[in-house]
Amino acid sequence: MISLVNSDRLKELKVQFEQSLTSLDAVHQLISVDGKTIRGNRGKNQKPVHIVTAYDGGHPLSLGQVAVEEKSNEIVTIPQLLRTIDIRKSIVTIDAMGTQTAIVDTIIKGKADYCLAVKGNQETLYDDIALYFSDVNLLEELQENGQYYQTVEKSRGQIEVREYWVSSDIKWLCQNHPKWHKLRGIGMTRHD
Repeated sequence: MISLVNSDRLKELKVQFEQSLTSLDAVHQLISVDGKTIRGNRGKNQKPVHIVTAYDGGHPLSLGQVAVEEKSNEIVTIPQLLRTIDIRKSIVTIDAMGTQTAIVDTIIKGKADYCLAVKGNQETLYDDIALYFSDVNLLEELQENGQYYQTVEKSRGQIEVREYWVSSDIKWLCQNHPKWHKLRGIGMTRHD
């Protein structure tokens, strides 16, 4: 019987149902976007389906998901997903794959903020941030100013120490990378 249902209409109804679970005035404080490959669904000559999902960080709830088209990727799919959900007044987090200026622009148009991972896929931005945080005196200053946080956890029989620094003194970075709109701060994580 399910095969008779229009899949696009079913997706619309799913989104409407999920949105009805929260009040109209509710704000999703944190929206995490992540891609996953569904390995158990492939046939003999089929590739596994890759899905990009937006999760409500405050509730165990998927706000929406979109299958990545064959011969496409997450970079193209993430903006499509973000345009289908209400991201207003939220902070959208995405891993390094989604760290793209076009995705940032989609987030800004949706009246949200962003927190993205920067790695080698944005080489010059990454290099500038890494150079900035390589200054030991700066790290000490940030720590003294309360722009530092540390966690210590025991995991798999080992002690894991994670350190976090943040800085909003980034006018220089905005000038060097003007396509990163509404960039307000940067951070670094180090773990041993």
